[in-house]
Formats: sequence, structure tokens, C-alpha cells
Amino acid sequence: MKKAIFLDLGGVLVEIAGEREMLKLFGSNFSREALWARWLVSPSVRAHERGQISIEEFAASLVDEYKLSICANDFIASFHGWIVGPFPGAHQLLIDIKAHATIALLTNTCAAHWPQIEATGVPHHFKHIVASHQIGKLKPDVEYFLHALDVVGIDADEAIFFDDNEINCVGAKKANIDAFVARNPAEVRHKLIELNIMSK
Repeated sequence: MKKAIFLDLGGVLVEIAGEREMLKLFGSNFSREALWARWLVSPSVRAHERGQISIEEFAASLVDEYKLSICANDFIASFHGWIVGPFPGAHQLLIDIKAHATIALLTNTCAAHWPQIEATGVPHHFKHIVASHQIGKLKPDVEYFLHALDVVGIDADEAIFFDDNEINCVGAKKANIDAFVARNPAEVRHKLIELNIMSK
């Protein structure tokens, strides 16, 4: 029996412009999958989203690492605009899920974005928030998901995880958590109804 629904934030509940902006910088021949494959293993990204370096250090390091065509200050200006807002139906989805199961927010993020994320109102629905910059751990690492299970106080077979990124779903599955790709609230709802966790 599933007792908890683990939900990614960006790309599932909240629209994030970062993927679009980074693809512009990398060029039209760079795929979404290739971007994420590089982003999630980037030393600059991993240090920043684990709360180990400042946004200024992150920007300078990332521009150098990826040989981007913009300066660090311009990247920071763009970065501050990455949080667009909740997807339609996000708030209602969370209200509806809570009638059936515990919900936990599992997100790779940073201190610079967190106030904007809070301003969306989405985190306020969650009793459990597992934010990478606050715990020093990241998706898709198995230790991140094991930490999330400990925070909620459940076993892996009692959770189900949704993320917009297949790489993160693979990480969850390595921790023995059932995981599915979803890229908006409607897709999450559809899968939960299909799994008989929610009703129509």
C-alpha cells in the first residue's frame, strides 16, 4: 500500500524556465536529454544545489565549465528569472492527493531560488520538504531518496515518486521506490487514478 506520494517541484508542479534558457545557451543541436545528463553531474551544479557555494561562485564556475557565451553577472540575472509559477491545477492536485496519502516535496534547488519557490505557495501544501540545498544531498543519488524515506518515516515500497526527468526516476528506482515521469499536474493525476490511489 502506498502511504506517501513524493513529488518533484520544477517541471511537475511549477514551471521552470531554466531548461529553455540553458538550451538557448548550448545551441539548437543540444537535446533536452543531453542537457540534463550534463547538468546533473556538473560539479558546479552539484556544489551549488547542495548549498556548498554561493550563487556568484556558481555562476562563475558554470560559465567556465560549460564555456558559455555570457558573463557570470548576465547568467545570474537570467537565473533569478527561472521560477515562472505553478502549473495550472497544481494547488488542487496537492489538495486532492492529501485526502488519500501523505505528500512530500523532493526538489533539487538552491538558496537563491527558494524565496521565489515559497512565493508560489506550492511548498505550503507539504508537511515534508526535502530540498537539496538544505540537506546537502541531490537527486538522482540514492542517498537522497533514502534520506527522503527517513524524513517521512516509511519504507521504499510505501512510496511513489514523480519527476519530469527520467534520470531522477532511475535514481529513485535504485532506492526501490516506484517512480514515474510526469511533466505537469494532469499527468500525475492520471497516473494516480490509473494506480487506484486516487479516484476520478
